[in-house]
Amino acid sequence: MNKRVIYPDPDFYPEEFADFMYEYVLENELDMIIPVRDSATLILSKYIEKFRPFVKLPLVEYNTMMLGRDKAKTIQLAEKLGIPHPKTVYNQQPEFDEIIKNFKFPLILKPTEGSGSRGVTYVKSSKGLEDTYNKIKENYGDLMIQEFVPHGGGYATSVLLNQGSLRAFFSHKRIREYPTSGGPSTLREGIRDTKLENYSFKLLSAIQWHGVAMVEFRKDFYTNEYKLMEINPRFWGSLSLPIFSGVDFPYLLYCMEMEGDIEPVIEYSIGMRSRWLIGDLLWLTESKNNASHIHDFIKFWSDDLCYDEITRYDPFVLLGAIMEAMVSITKNEKRRYAFERGWDKKT
Repeated sequence: MNKRVIYPDPDFYPEEFADFMYEYVLENELDMIIPVRDSATLILSKYIEKFRPFVKLPLVEYNTMMLGRDKAKTIQLAEKLGIPHPKTVYNQQPEFDEIIKNFKFPLILKPTEGSGSRGVTYVKSSKGLEDTYNKIKENYGDLMIQEFVPHGGGYATSVLLNQGSLRAFFSHKRIREYPTSGGPSTLREGIRDTKLENYSFKLLSAIQWHGVAMVEFRKDFYTNEYKLMEINPRFWGSLSLPIFSGVDFPYLLYCMEMEGDIEPVIEYSIGMRSRWLIGDLLWLTESKNNASHIHDFIKFWSDDLCYDEITRYDPFVLLGAIMEAMVSITKNEKRRYAFERGWDKKT
């Protein structure tokens, strides 16, 4: 049965959203709720014990969820496990003189919570570091200060775990992203990399993760070493790629929850690509627009390429994406959310 339900916006009315969902579960026969946005995932994780008697929620409890959601806690966990990561300062009141003395510039100021690289700020020198820190903190909340990892490429491993035990995984590398300074990927390619995958499994199994997550890394241009960036503790924007490549995470998650477990899925097609067309158009407008960029952009169709918002089974996905983009342009709040991505560069 297809049905549309309008609920309170969890970004602005978290308690009302939780109450609405609880009443809806009590009044309707549901097998499972699978949240796909940050705020809904966090709220349902917070109240997971309240919901569990009535519906399946393939999530970890809130404190464990925050180990993935809070980037500072994620890096601290990586320190304990010996997983490479950028040198980081977590103090809410950092000693800037010590940072200037012990860190090499440029530095990255990064909100401990958030997505899409919003609020991430690139600081080239010690000039104005404290003022910039205070300004970004006022707008985005708690920050951490990290060494800059020379951009050798963005990589990630997506996983499905059953109480800490691996049930499926998929790795990819970013080919293009918007903004070009660092943001969501617009074109990606499936790969296999044992080191990348082992880091991801080690991190998530250590906290008995349950459900899906994506572990994101950046490769150091000079050392070729992976450095942990963050955990995305929900379904990710490039989900079309693993499905296209043979790892149907939503279906596998559903089967695992309904049946109690599934056979591990450890094989998939390598070299398949997926594209976020609207984001890729934004990439083109921000790139240098030279002949090679335009030539790459107009490669629209091939057997090894799929799209996030274009599918032959449902043409309304693209229509919905276009309508959402139009709303984001016309409303100040949504426009800021859509375009305040990437690194703001400060001197």
